[in-house]
Amino acid sequence: MEVMSQALYAYQHRTLEKREVDKIRTWIDRCTCWEHSDDLSKIYAEVIEHNPDWMLPTLKRWNRAKSPWKRRQSVVALIEYATKRTHFLPFEVMIEQVESLLDDGDYYVQKGVGWTVREIGHAYPDQVARFLERHAARLSPQAWAGATKNLDRAQKARLKALRSG
Repeated sequence: MEVMSQALYAYQHRTLEKREVDKIRTWIDRCTCWEHSDDLSKIYAEVIEHNPDWMLPTLKRWNRAKSPWKRRQSVVALIEYATKRTHFLPFEVMIEQVESLLDDGDYYVQKGVGWTVREIGHAYPDQVARFLERHAARLSPQAWAGATKNLDRAQKARLKALRSG
């Protein structure tokens, strides 16, 4: 745990070369916990922001992978924390990744779905509001909690009515 964490910390907040990204992309194969997954997301999201062509094709592949950590990474790495980003992928690109995992049965994938919806909402609030209206009933409890965490009471109540309706 600690050894991998140190390697992840060493590459966070750095400008990476393509050869480094190619190596770090393989680290997901050793991921067995959300802590490492989230630290990888920090690195991959930084790459996505500045060089999406280096990482986006991989995230699209991971979206359909057997590994739940790859599926989780396929959405969380799209944006990680929106407040740290100055450039975003188009809404349609990110939400397509999210939509394909709405029915995924893995707990950590669903936590990642909720997190990602919330973060996309910081960049694209109107589109995410419509997305939540369309999919309120379909979101798992884990995704629902993450996606609606920062909504005001009125918004959340309206969506809850759609969810139970």
